Amino acid sequence: MPFERRAAIAGTTVAATDAGWSFGHGPVREATAQEVLGFVLALTDTPPPLRARPRP
Repeated sequence: MPFERRAAIAGTTVAATDAGWSFGHGPVREATAQEVLGFVLALTDTPPPLRARPRP
């Protein structure tokens, strides 16, 4: 994975919402497996978005 892509997801957990897998540690970035793999494989430039925190 190119450095810029690693930097975009560093310090986060990347989770596939439709496939039941995730990797990493930290705040959660969620997207479909296709969207996650598209970003990791440089097919798209859009990283998975951070999951919104629930408001207290």
